[in-house]
Amino acid sequence: MNQENENLEVWLPLLIALRLAFRFLIFLDLELFPVFFLNIPLLSKMPHGFLLPYLLGMFFIEVGLLWTLRKENLPLKSLLVYFGTATVLEFPYAQFKGLLTGYFDGIFLFVLPWYLSALAGLVTSLKLLFRMP
Repeated sequence: MNQENENLEVWLPLLIALRLAFRFLIFLDLELFPVFFLNIPLLSKMPHGFLLPYLLGMFFIEVGLLWTLRKENLPLKSLLVYFGTATVLEFPYAQFKGLLTGYFDGIFLFVLPWYLSALAGLVTSLKLLFRMP
């Protein structure tokens, strides 16, 4: 059972690094890329000016989690909060809505790993939480 936990722990830094790489893409164009990568209807209900502090905060959290995981600590509660928040606030709403209405765009295949990494991280963190002694 301990070997299985170690196998799951290997994936967490890789998932966070993938999300960090996509985060850099969002910072390249703060007007267009959030539409592709984030849950815009939900974020539009947040206070004005919430988007940039949120993106910067998630960037620093990702760097901090990578640093902590590199030192072989496993902050499961922090990982659950991070991946849970990412699963809700970073749901690519516009892409999935377009897919459901019959409009398939190639950007969907580019955005899909971004969202799947949040779901995979959440599931992995939950598995590790419930398997830890």
